[in-house]
Amino acid sequence: MPHEGPQGFDEAVKMACEAVTVRPEALQLAPEAVKVSHEAVPIADKTCKLAREPFGLVSDGDQKIMNDTVTLISALETAPGVIIPLIREVPLQILKRRPSPTKWSAYENAVHLSQSDVAFRARLDLILSEPEPFIKTIENSAEDEAGAMLEVDLDESLERYVRERASLVERLKKLTPEEWQKTAVHEAFDHYSVFIMFRHLFVHEMLHAYRIEQLMLKNDWEPLPA
Repeated sequence: MPHEGPQGFDEAVKMACEAVTVRPEALQLAPEAVKVSHEAVPIADKTCKLAREPFGLVSDGDQKIMNDTVTLISALETAPGVIIPLIREVPLQILKRRPSPTKWSAYENAVHLSQSDVAFRARLDLILSEPEPFIKTIENSAEDEAGAMLEVDLDESLERYVRERASLVERLKKLTPEEWQKTAVHEAFDHYSVFIMFRHLFVHEMLHAYRIEQLMLKNDWEPLPA
């Protein structure tokens, strides 16, 4: 496992780039099993080049990859197809168990991430309609921290998540390049734009999905009281 820090980052990049290298002999040995599109190799090569750029120093050409709205929309569109099966995989006996009194259960993380699209769509409308939009930080309510989401119907939440995500994706597909770059002042962030906002939405739900998986795989639960 690579070490943390810059040296570890370099090691991780090297390992990742070696992993995506396509070797001709491999294609000859397994032509059916290894199907690589002609577009995939240059994209992988360019991604590796981008990863090797010094932190904060990215060329204009490579910036286009980072700000690829098509990739971001695709990630948002397919996220429910990864997250919902993960939620369904959590055993019922631990689905609502909190790892500690102040940490959410898998159930609560699932309900929470299913509620995000409405808030982010409202932010989008605000940013595109105001000349100098100001975005307030979203804080978890005291009720949610106390366990209110445990009473929310999970099936209905996930159905709403699928519907609202499909609607959001259709909205994002219609944004112009200028709208993607529209900026706002965020209460907690140094800079903020429509693109950053929806990248934030994606990484936010992946964070909660990771927490769900952590809880599902946890092997040191305290025994339930008899």
